[in-house]
Amino acid sequence: MENFEGVLSLWFSNCNNFVDFSLSEGLKKVKEIRNFWIVKNNNLINFKGLENLKSINWQFHVTANNKLKDFSGLENVKYTGLQFRVGFRKIWAEFDDAGNSKRHEVEGNASLDNFCALSNAFVNTSDFNSNNNFIEKNLFNPTIEEIVTGNCKK
Repeated sequence: MENFEGVLSLWFSNCNNFVDFSLSEGLKKVKEIRNFWIVKNNNLINFKGLENLKSINWQFHVTANNKLKDFSGLENVKYTGLQFRVGFRKIWAEFDDAGNSKRHEVEGNASLDNFCALSNAFVNTSDFNSNNNFIEKNLFNPTIEEIVTGNCKK
């Protein structure tokens, strides 16, 4: 994966032997990801090693990672996708007639108490209506507005 070109989907599930992405040399060079799914990785604590990632342009799902503390490593990401979900919930997203996401959902990571690394991801997001953004069942549950304005950690 040293000279990877094209659209990448990153799926990690039930990988219980890693705590971050710092040992993944190939992933350190990736700048754009289409689908980002990180599910049930019991020892994952952050996303260090993905500092060069600039864009997640379709789906962002981080679910049931019990030791996840923060999103460090994703400070440079500009989220441009349709589905943003951190946690476990049956409703993933609602879309308006133009296909734009109307609901962002965050819940279910028991140790997650710091969202500050995602503050840049939402700077250009116009959908900051608190009725459409759900952050629940984490150790800390800020609104998208709080993440952007710096009230992003417990």
